Amino acid sequence: MTQSPRNRKSPRKKEYDYRLTGSYFITICTHEREFLFGDVVDGTMQRTALGEIAHDCWLTTSDHFPHVEVDCFVVMPNHIHAIIIIYDQQQNSDENKINDADVRNRHACSLPTPPIQPTTPTRGIYKNGRYIPPGAKSGSLGAIIGSYKSAVTKIANRTLADPPSRLWQRFYHDRIIRNEKEFNMIRQYVLSNPARWSEDRFNE
Repeated sequence: MTQSPRNRKSPRKKEYDYRLTGSYFITICTHEREFLFGDVVDGTMQRTALGEIAHDCWLTTSDHFPHVEVDCFVVMPNHIHAIIIIYDQQQNSDENKINDADVRNRHACSLPTPPIQPTTPTRGIYKNGRYIPPGAKSGSLGAIIGSYKSAVTKIANRTLADPPSRLWQRFYHDRIIRNEKEFNMIRQYVLSNPARWSEDRFNE
């Protein structure tokens, strides 16, 4: 039986602090996996106007979250795959900009820290011009993705003649990348996604 959104459990790890320095593989889907962002033609993604908005907004992630580095990503017809790297927010972000090998070795994710007592507001909030969804801690993976979703939706509603009434699936999927080998495998998976679209599980 399919769970209702109200009863569906969050895919996040309860014991993990998603503000930790590390590399994360994320997948964000459109509502009901509808093909809103374009189509794959001969192994190449052809983006719609909405797909271009989704693409361009993701590129600006580091502008809004200086402690975040965008690695590879791809906008597919009904989802987005991406690797992002979250740095220690207590350090100067410019000092943390290092080469790819160092990112994979140093920031391929540390082990979970002891749980932090959650502070879950009933509604999302705006902080420094960024939207933070309910339950997401400032600067965390959830806050980053919530802000991104909000930005894409806002621009689409403002600029498109016929924006979708519902754009995003409620949850997103994440994988904590734990070593260099895993980092390289996931990067290859993301970059080759359009070429493998005919056999992709999201292509239903």
